[in-house]
Amino acid sequence: MNIKKHLPWLGALLPVVNMQAETKPNVVIIYIDDMGIGDIGCYGGKFVPTPNIDKIAQDGLLFNQYYSSAPVSSPSRCGLTTGTFPITQGINTFLNGKAANKKCEQRNFLNDNAPSMARAFQSAGYATGHIGKWHMGADATCAMPLLLGIMVSTNIYQRMKALTLIRQSLLPTGSGQLKTV
Repeated sequence: MNIKKHLPWLGALLPVVNMQAETKPNVVIIYIDDMGIGDIGCYGGKFVPTPNIDKIAQDGLLFNQYYSSAPVSSPSRCGLTTGTFPITQGINTFLNGKAANKKCEQRNFLNDNAPSMARAFQSAGYATGHIGKWHMGADATCAMPLLLGIMVSTNIYQRMKALTLIRQSLLPTGSGQLKTV
């Protein structure tokens, strides 16, 4: 494994490496478009109250340095998810329709064989989930989050209708198929 390639997100796993198996911490990543570090209360923001985020920060770890791999949605999410530069995954700007993506010389969705933070967390014994905006592309089944190792995903799949996907293997029938709820 090329360790340099995975450094951007391997740091998130350090608490897992340094702790005993029975005391694994919960890991929650809140990723919000167009929000700066000074916009939330725990970092001094006063414009909009953020009591719930502040409470999570009070009870957990507070990070004071962060590098985003891109200034816009799709590639920055791709960088966080894969731990790679988005361009290496064929994503260089926000994902749009197929014609617009072709004009930008980029893929229509993140490759499901790409490295994945969710898979790394699963190998460490974690359950994984995604709630909210995905914006890394998908086919009509919206199965992309599940293919990248996320066990349960509720997202808007680039539209305003919420969609929840659960790996069938997590359901009592355990058929291994993807299920749309």
